[in-house]
Amino acid sequence: QFGGPDWNILTSFDFFNRDFKEITLELTNRSGVARGSLPILQDVPDQVSYLHGESYLAALLLPVPRKVWPDKPRQIGGRVGATFFGVRAGIPPGAVGEAYWNFGYLGVPLIYFMFGGFHRWLMQFFLKYQKMPVAIAFYAVSLFVFRIPASNAFVGYVLSLASLLLVALLFGLVSLSPR
Repeated sequence: QFGGPDWNILTSFDFFNRDFKEITLELTNRSGVARGSLPILQDVPDQVSYLHGESYLAALLLPVPRKVWPDKPRQIGGRVGATFFGVRAGIPPGAVGEAYWNFGYLGVPLIYFMFGGFHRWLMQFFLKYQKMPVAIAFYAVSLFVFRIPASNAFVGYVLSLASLLLVALLFGLVSLSPR
């Protein structure tokens, strides 16, 4: 006999007697947003070892086919889904979760410091080429697409820059000649 959904679970105090992974899954289901950083901060390094930069390397190696390098590092979202949630789906770890999983507590300020350095360079680039319309487009894409220092944001940024560069080349706005 079908009894319908158990609405008592929504108001049950049993919620607080579960382990952290169950609570994370429950919060994910209730909010509709997967928060991969929560189990990372709880399980690394006690139950899951550090990545030592592998997720950032995976973003750089994305163009390398698996036929060429079968053991190439996997993207971070898939690793979070498989390791912490037991699913074959990508769950973003967030910038803090990814930095911590790679390098521990010191990794978080290190990654953000490097991200700040990139934005300083970006500002200097823009000031140098601000009168060129294509430089404005590159700057805008950089600000709006690469907003957080996470490898998945970096991959989207590189793909956006490649598309922008292709359009700029087709319209003659930039040239690959050394002049």
